[in-house]
Amino acid sequence: MNQALLEAVEPYWIYDYDVAQSLDPKASLLKSLAQDLKLIQIRVKSLVDLELKKQVKKYYDLIKEANPACHVIMNDYVDLCAEFAMEGVHLGQSDDSVIEARKNLGEKAIIGLTVRSLEEAQEAQGLLAQGIVDYVGVGTVFQTTTKQGLKAKGPEFIEEVFKLIPAEKVYPIGGINKENLSELKKIDVKHVALCSELYKNPDVKVYCGVC
Repeated sequence: MNQALLEAVEPYWIYDYDVAQSLDPKASLLKSLAQDLKLIQIRVKSLVDLELKKQVKKYYDLIKEANPACHVIMNDYVDLCAEFAMEGVHLGQSDDSVIEARKNLGEKAIIGLTVRSLEEAQEAQGLLAQGIVDYVGVGTVFQTTTKQGLKAKGPEFIEEVFKLIPAEKVYPIGGINKENLSELKKIDVKHVALCSELYKNPDVKVYCGVC
């Protein structure tokens, strides 16, 4: 696991296939921003089987062609992460076991876990201590249209998580943009995870050195 990478104060972009169909259909923005980012997650929720694999491979190749040093994280699919030799995988609470993922991918892989409650944060605390998980994605911070039906918890929830997990291991996510970024700066966040915001306002530098 690349500890220096996760300690870097830079944005983490979740490149969502379904969002990209309307906001970046030719993946030109992906190719452009990949040059400036060190961590990109590929997320594809609406496809399965061969079409899923096809699109994942397409995006992975585009990122690596633009920036071989960019670390690519696969959302949900441990098997695709292994098949394409990606740097890591991000799993939700209902996805494959992070323990099994660590066994399958090895100690060098970056493994992330979604956290949406303090109870989940407490469980993640132990997984982080054991080296099974490397970071947590915590949200939803602000109201977002990317994932419908999730209640915004606000920066105060992130502050509570910080009491359990070091800020260096926490990636707040959900509705973060240039307008509300100052609210996260006040609580000394070290990173932010972005999705649709970078399609609309592709200024990576705004989110660098966020703390």
